[in-house]
Amino acid sequence: MLGAGSIAPGENGMDDRRFDRLARAVAASTSRRGLLRGLASALALLAMGRRVPDVAAQTGYLGPGAPCTDSSQCGATRYNDMFCDDNGTANDGSLNCCAYEYGYCDDDSWCCGFLSCIQGSCGSTPQSFLYLGDQCFAAEQCLGGGDSVDCADNGGFVPACCLVGGQPCAEDLDCCMPNTCAGGFCQ
Repeated sequence: MLGAGSIAPGENGMDDRRFDRLARAVAASTSRRGLLRGLASALALLAMGRRVPDVAAQTGYLGPGAPCTDSSQCGATRYNDMFCDDNGTANDGSLNCCAYEYGYCDDDSWCCGFLSCIQGSCGSTPQSFLYLGDQCFAAEQCLGGGDSVDCADNGGFVPACCLVGGQPCAEDLDCCMPNTCAGGFCQ
């Protein structure tokens, strides 16, 4: 009796005797070494037929700061694409894979032009010009930054110039979290 899914001899299947005859014929006609050579040749032909063009193989594989000739060679950082441009670092060539402003970075060589890596983002570092509530990367960018003004969470969606506790304020967004503006002061 045949089980479910079984094929009876003669029903487009192969019975044991036919399989044994085929196996003996293959074994008798070639040595194991010859069989391995044939298999290796077949794999080599298959690999040659599926070869990736050199330009396509390079696309997207160069990391941040790596020398490049075209943006298509540059990969992406954690959050953004990289571009082939001058990263402002003199000793690594004229063109490198880098990110523009607000791009993710680990160090300055990941940033294009004269941008610097500030708290994980490429940005400019002008001193003392951002006002309360302006998006920032470092306290040094904020007007009065360092002593009474910080670049921190002020309850908005991005780090912003805000006042530390004890400073006079006009509204809650003027104060760095967890402070709020109460009685005209960040508390």
